[in-house]
Amino acid sequence: MRPFRQALVLGMLSVGFGGMVVHGSPIECAPATADCLLRAAREATGDLGRQLQRDEAHFAITAALAELGRLAEAVQEAGLIENPITMAEAEAEIVRAAALLGAFDTAFEIAMEIGDARNRSAKDLALETLAIEQAARGLIDEAFDTVVAINNPFRRSEAQAAIAVSVARSGDIPSAMHAAARIGMDYWFTAEQNRFKIASGLVARSDRFDHYWFYEALAEVARIQSQSGDIEVGLQTAHAIPDLGGRARAMAGIAAEQVAQGNIEAALTTARRIEASYGDHEAMVAISDGMAAAGDFGGALEMALAIQEAYG
Repeated sequence: MRPFRQALVLGMLSVGFGGMVVHGSPIECAPATADCLLRAAREATGDLGRQLQRDEAHFAITAALAELGRLAEAVQEAGLIENPITMAEAEAEIVRAAALLGAFDTAFEIAMEIGDARNRSAKDLALETLAIEQAARGLIDEAFDTVVAINNPFRRSEAQAAIAVSVARSGDIPSAMHAAARIGMDYWFTAEQNRFKIASGLVARSDRFDHYWFYEALAEVARIQSQSGDIEVGLQTAHAIPDLGGRARAMAGIAAEQVAQGNIEAALTTARRIEASYGDHEAMVAISDGMAAAGDFGGALEMALAIQEAYG
């Protein structure tokens, strides 16, 4: 959410102060209840001279209503927004709030009504957000069903990877691995497209292109395993990634986590095992930062100079 919008939302949701000002118009609420603030904000919105400002204010009110669980009112408020992109983003906020409340059917219905056809559209983001929340609550099949509604195949696969990561963050690593395994060719292509390796009208660059998000999901699962303290299992997951780049990203993430845990030597060992050219850059930067944080300024400087020499 944009900073200006976020400030408006926080202001409208805040209680315990005597008033706030929107574009020079004081909003007085005593006590500062949500209903009073929202009513005053609506009144102030009508006084705004530019449509862009009014749309931003309606967005903030929509988001505030959604945060309060007043979804029907939020949908009505979003309908007052004239700019179609701002309206789509407001509706995506409602979907996010509905998903957090567990109102998955309502969230899906609202998401499907979002009119945004951009490559990284608010509609796709809303569906992905909904699927992530479903997955976090163990509704993995439902989450995969949700993202089928994402038309862009690259974004759909990205959302499927996010499902696997969400499951991993919930602590269910075996189910996360199973979810990651579902990110495959059949989710990328229709039967006809699969014959010609075509997605969204573009010829896939290589056979591995289809599996990019599968590798990314596994890399993130490996990082999550290491964050939970199971470094060895995380390394096993990383080594199981058949793609050189994906494996390097997973191991770099694990090395960074080892640094965060204060084990610089182990991080160096992990970084040395990265096979991809330039694949250890993230790990080495994390190690240099970790050395400095631990007070080893000489070692940190030496590492930084080595990084500069190797990578420019």
